[in-house]
Amino acid sequence: MVRGSYSFNAFEQYRFDAFIDRGWGRLRGTGGTDWEGITGIGAAFNLRAPWSTILRAEIGKSFLAPRYRENGSVVAQILFLKPLASKSK
Repeated sequence: MVRGSYSFNAFEQYRFDAFIDRGWGRLRGTGGTDWEGITGIGAAFNLRAPWSTILRAEIGKSFLAPRYRENGSVVAQILFLKPLASKSK
């Protein structure tokens, strides 16, 4: 699998990411030697949220090989991250 990505920080408050993935695989048990590729694209952003948290939202789309006659899948994820506080003595 290979991933290419680009990230951009705006005003040290917001972060935007764009990425593209490409993976290859073979069907198990078919005896085939042909590798098939699957491509995926996506975007994400981070921003500061209330109570010292960080909000991260991400959406991605995969594209299956034509032999499956499917559109692929869409994945969405929303995370609230709470950094650990360090205590100084």
